[in-house]
Amino acid sequence: MSTFLRLIPLEMESLDKIVEPDREFNPEKDHEVGIMTDDLKKLFTVWKNYIKGAAEQKFKAQFDETPEEKQFAKINSRSWSRKQIYLLICFG
Repeated sequence: MSTFLRLIPLEMESLDKIVEPDREFNPEKDHEVGIMTDDLKKLFTVWKNYIKGAAEQKFKAQFDETPEEKQFAKINSRSWSRKQIYLLICFG
């Protein structure tokens, strides 16, 4: 198992605040499957933090003379992986 997957529980426990999904439930389009547990909310928050970090790195790379493309790719990859894990846990 990769290192960053082993770090997910540590990151979930070290969160200062939990981010709730910002989309409202739409009964015409959405199918309610249940209520998110606190652990899923923490995982969602970790995933959102990685997406934010990846976006910040991408923005910074556009204006730096020497962009850190390897670091951006690593963060972006982690963000994608965590999203997949989150979706598997929620809808698996």
